[in-house]
Amino acid sequence: MDDQDLLELERACARGEYGRVIFACTELLADPVNVHRRARLLFQKGTAYLFSGPAWHGEALTCYREGIEVTGKDRALAAQFIAGLARIFADAGDCDAFPRLVQNFERLSKGRSREVRQWGIHLWQNYGTALHNAFRFGEAAAAFTRAADLARQYGLAHLEGRCLHDLSWAQLEGGCLPEAADTMARARNLFPDAEWGHKKLNVEAEYLVATGDPSGALQRIRAALVHPRLDDTTRADLCYTSAKALFALGNPAEAKEKALLSLDYAVKAVHYPVIHKVNRFLQETAGRARAE
Repeated sequence: MDDQDLLELERACARGEYGRVIFACTELLADPVNVHRRARLLFQKGTAYLFSGPAWHGEALTCYREGIEVTGKDRALAAQFIAGLARIFADAGDCDAFPRLVQNFERLSKGRSREVRQWGIHLWQNYGTALHNAFRFGEAAAAFTRAADLARQYGLAHLEGRCLHDLSWAQLEGGCLPEAADTMARARNLFPDAEWGHKKLNVEAEYLVATGDPSGALQRIRAALVHPRLDDTTRADLCYTSAKALFALGNPAEAKEKALLSLDYAVKAVHYPVIHKVNRFLQETAGRARAE
């Protein structure tokens, strides 16, 4: 097995052929001739499991933990394993796992090259995501800021844009509206609309609801819902924001239906923060309706 074979596995994973990659890696790992490639094969297999969805994250975690133990002196690969673990912990909302992960990464990357240190972008971005999903918005903003600063330092504009986008969400939900508006403006031109336009419209809609323009928010939501890259996680977010906008416009029945639609998408996407927020929204709006 040579580097070209590993590259083909990476390409297959990028195409979404996760079952094929998992099967190939399993066979290759069983062959003693590939013992020196074990860490890279475990990384590729774990990544295929990771991208296959939350139901397979336990398998991904096993691959990453086994892989990091056999990386030897390949610090760049060890840093990639840490970034992969960070993604799993972020999706699980496991904030408590991150301090040790950060400590391990800082020890691993100290005095090392960009090839190692740049993986800190993904570590801090995922730490911010975990904190955000736990509604610890100030701490999330600090983590996203650190990730964005690293991306800027290494000239990775697309990653900087994504980190700034996440930062604007944390600032917005933390009630820091002027800061959120400034961060949104900084992020806007750093990552392409063709891939991320629905995400940009999503945060813009939430900002407009927060600043008292529910009609403008609904316009953004309509545009986002026809974006070709729309996913169920963003659909859940958009429907939740739509519910808030409709309620603000005096349409509680429509708002309830949108909230329930958001809940359907959130459950399908295993999007825990929106599940929590929608349930709270439905309880609060029902209480206000009874009071009136």
